[in-house]
Amino acid sequence: MPISSVRRAFVILGVVACTTALGLAFAQDQEILKLQSAVGAEDPGAPEYLAALVGAAVTVGNTYDVLTNGDQAFPAMLDAIHAATRRISFETYVYEKGHIADEFTRALADAAHRGVVVSIVMDSVGSFGIDGAQVKLLREAGCHLATFHPTRWYAMEDVNYRTHRKILVVDGQVGFTGGIGVADQWVGHAQDADHWRDTQIRMRGPIVRFLEAVFYENFAEVAGVVLPVLDEVAPDPQRLGQSARRPAAATS
Repeated sequence: MPISSVRRAFVILGVVACTTALGLAFAQDQEILKLQSAVGAEDPGAPEYLAALVGAAVTVGNTYDVLTNGDQAFPAMLDAIHAATRRISFETYVYEKGHIADEFTRALADAAHRGVVVSIVMDSVGSFGIDGAQVKLLREAGCHLATFHPTRWYAMEDVNYRTHRKILVVDGQVGFTGGIGVADQWVGHAQDADHWRDTQIRMRGPIVRFLEAVFYENFAEVAGVVLPVLDEVAPDPQRLGQSARRPAAATS
């Protein structure tokens, strides 16, 4: 290769490296907030205090199960998917090819084949290791699969904008969230350094619909569509005749 070509190549690589570094620098625009509160988590009034801060009502009548490691979490999640009859809302940061990914892919595809509306959000970075054959299988089965913020060289500010959410909601009745992704390192019971210790929470009750709303926030953003299920919405006899209201949007 001529010297001039070598120099040109180094110049191009240098420009790309500088552009990438600048993009990543601008992407790191998140601030760490250190909040002080007069109400601690152990205070009996903490739930209402937090509800007022975020503008969401406290829900009652919920049940929670703590699932430790993949041995407990994966069978419970897969059982819920297998039992789905109406819809599945699934969001994950990590989805890597392997044994457990094969199981989830088959379960989600089977659900779509039997008429369940399956909506999926995968992070483009965390799920970079997914098998292309699994993506094809999900799409061909009719799953609505959306990728969260694919990385592009001309939009480096989005590199650090990821979804680390792990959400599974089935039929609006049972929900799962925690730290477990779809990859073989979570399989088992943290028996060695290659198998991770983690926790997943299974919940039932009104809180599940709030969890699903969090899923739809990202799904609507990256898929550009919301797939509502209206057959569960029934009028409240005590509110008939009252006009519906929603909070006015904040203005700056």
